[in-house]
Amino acid sequence: RMTALGDYTLKFQSLKEGKKVYYLIEVTEEEKDKRFEKSSKPRESGSFITGDKFSYFSFKDLDGNKFKAKDLEGKILVINFWFIGCPPCRQEIPDLNDLVKKYAGREDVIFVAIALDGEYEIDQFLKSSPFDYHQITDGRYYAQRFGVKAFPTHVIVDKQGKVQFNTSSSGAYATYWLKKSIDELLL
Repeated sequence: RMTALGDYTLKFQSLKEGKKVYYLIEVTEEEKDKRFEKSSKPRESGSFITGDKFSYFSFKDLDGNKFKAKDLEGKILVINFWFIGCPPCRQEIPDLNDLVKKYAGREDVIFVAIALDGEYEIDQFLKSSPFDYHQITDGRYYAQRFGVKAFPTHVIVDKQGKVQFNTSSSGAYATYWLKKSIDELLL
């Protein structure tokens, strides 16, 4: 699991008598970025089309914060569709929390997670597994509205209201491309 997230790599050393010793080596952010730079951009989700106008919506998050559609315009909107019973969704949460921290204090970048699960289930889950996006619960309506059928699905909407990135990939690979896409939109 640790190597799948990209945080560690395996190195080995040959010993006498043909035996090998394996070492788990932590990978720096720069090393991870260099590795992912060489990879191609993840395949689009099939639910969104890059360059299309995004259909904004108003919502209230789990903490009671209200967001009106017009308030989201002119901001970079990072959306994650997920549910508790999705192992890849849960596995990427620490990386997504790191992403939120990277842009902390920026009022022009908003992170929203649309969870299929109900308010009680999400509230209970977040007590043991914090997820720092604004949480929308009972999100099946939004998943259906946008045609999301694969989880997790990530979408980034630029300040002009156009979809600039979307994928149903997960893990460190997807997080790298989320960060890269946000950074490019902030230039």
